[in-house]
Amino acid sequence: DGDERFDGDERFDGDERFDCILIDVFDGDNMCPPAFSEPAFLDACRRRLGDDGVLIHNLHIGGKKREAALERAAAALRECFGHEVYRADSVGSSTYSGNAIFL
Repeated sequence: DGDERFDGDERFDGDERFDCILIDVFDGDNMCPPAFSEPAFLDACRRRLGDDGVLIHNLHIGGKKREAALERAAAALRECFGHEVYRADSVGSSTYSGNAIFL
């Protein structure tokens, strides 16, 4: 229902580190569920990345609700990783539809 919260997951336990983690998940309204942009989830991802690892977060563009989600995700990513977040919009994106990729 979009109100789920991330409270840990056994897949985030362990010592294995990754070069890249890609977040590419959408619900029935074509929105990324809020739990995937919350600090607890992003912190868990950060801990699993290698020293030079990259987190890529794919979000949809279009409308006030999606733009607000983009702003929340960018703020959470900046807070979690402690540096600027880079955004690249997909080819053909407009203010009405498309994809925004955060690095």
